[in-house]
Formats: sequence, C-alpha cells, structure tokens
Amino acid sequence: MINVKDVVTLRVPYPDASGELAKKSHMYICVRISGAYCKLAKCQTFKPYHALPRSRPLRRIVEPPDISRNPFRNPTVIDLDKLFSAERSLLPDELKTPTGISDELLAEITAGINDVTETVTLSGTELKAVNDVMAEHT
Repeated sequence: MINVKDVVTLRVPYPDASGELAKKSHMYICVRISGAYCKLAKCQTFKPYHALPRSRPLRRIVEPPDISRNPFRNPTVIDLDKLFSAERSLLPDELKTPTGISDELLAEITAGINDVTETVTLSGTELKAVNDVMAEHT
C-alpha cells in the first residue's frame, strides 16, 4: 500500500477516462494520507513551454534528477495547483518506483500546498478502468 513520499506511475482518469492523463502514465507523489485516502501530486517532464511566464501549472517545483532526492530521470515539474485524492488500497506496490522522494523535497512540496490547491477525488472504478494492474488486484 502507498505511503507518504512514495512515487507511483499510473494513468489518471482526469477530467474523465478519455482525458489526456488517462492515455499516458505520469508519476505521482504521495504527499498526504488521510484515513483510507492519499493525496497525490502530479509530476511531468519539464517542457520548453514551462519556461514561459504564466505557464501551467502556476504553482510548481522544477526538480532536477537527483537520486538522493527523487526517482526522476529528467528535469520534472511537480504540480502544486492540484492534488488528486485516491483510495490507498487501489494503489498496489507494483505501481511504486524503487525509491521515493526525500524528506527535504516532501517539505518543499508541503510548503507549496495551501487553501487554493484544488483537490480532485478520483473514482476507483475509473482508476481501475485505465490501469490494468489495479484491476488484477481486485
């Protein structure tokens, strides 16, 4: 089961099961656990448009690859505008990267999350529909 600082690779049915995040896997960092749910911050490879003023996500961390801090292979944008909430039991160990993030990076992410951070609750049914490994564990 997923814990804080774990990084998982999965597809997310957002805004729905046919959305762009459902078509391609991204990494998500577990930044908080509340009962049976975890909150996940989306990560994506840094792209040239991220260098433009007012590009999305507006609130973000650009994290270079550093095995002592993260499992990323490329410069990565961590989205602090939105968190995804999912049932922890739906996220099997097979989705986890071999290493998670450091305490320091978690502190930076947590400091950047505030009252204006949107939380999107993910449907377990839709998550299973776009992630085959989850369907295998039910």
